[in-house]
Amino acid sequence: MADEERRKGEKKGTKSKGKPKFRWKKPANLLNIGNKEKGHAFAEKRKKMALKEYKKLLRKTREQHENRQSADNRDNPPRLQRPTRVADVNTTGKNETESQGVRRPKSQQKRKQVNKFMAAESDFKKRKMEKEQMIKERETMIQKHRDEVQEKMKKRRETFGRLNRRTRKGQPIMANQIEHLLDKIQSQT
Repeated sequence: MADEERRKGEKKGTKSKGKPKFRWKKPANLLNIGNKEKGHAFAEKRKKMALKEYKKLLRKTREQHENRQSADNRDNPPRLQRPTRVADVNTTGKNETESQGVRRPKSQQKRKQVNKFMAAESDFKKRKMEKEQMIKERETMIQKHRDEVQEKMKKRRETFGRLNRRTRKGQPIMANQIEHLLDKIQSQT
């Protein structure tokens, strides 16, 4: 019995001396993660890792954005910052009008607030109008081109009809061809 206690004491003493404690983990391929039959053995693990990386990246960008904004706020005095209302743009000193006692009703203030949605909506409407105008211009150009092509084709058919006339025996009528040549010469000079 003494031998057994001594051996147990030696084993305990060796672990505590300098060796790190190691907990044995089951390998990932034996943990039954994912669907092995279809070949998705580590899909769940990869998905979790990708999600973790994505959240880490989001956190970093959010921190950078906040740092940048705080630095901008420290650098720019309030008078140089972008106004948030249409009324602020029109009036040079907002505080001056409030100190004089001139106040607008809340309904007007709410109506004149410029936020991201309103700015985006106005930008969208402007782009839509420009696009419609370009489409109309394009349609008029196409219609004009079609009219020109139709006129040219009509003229060609007329000249072809005149030049293609033949006698009963199948001989071309020279008078029409000479007339056509004469018209051509006169139009050039």
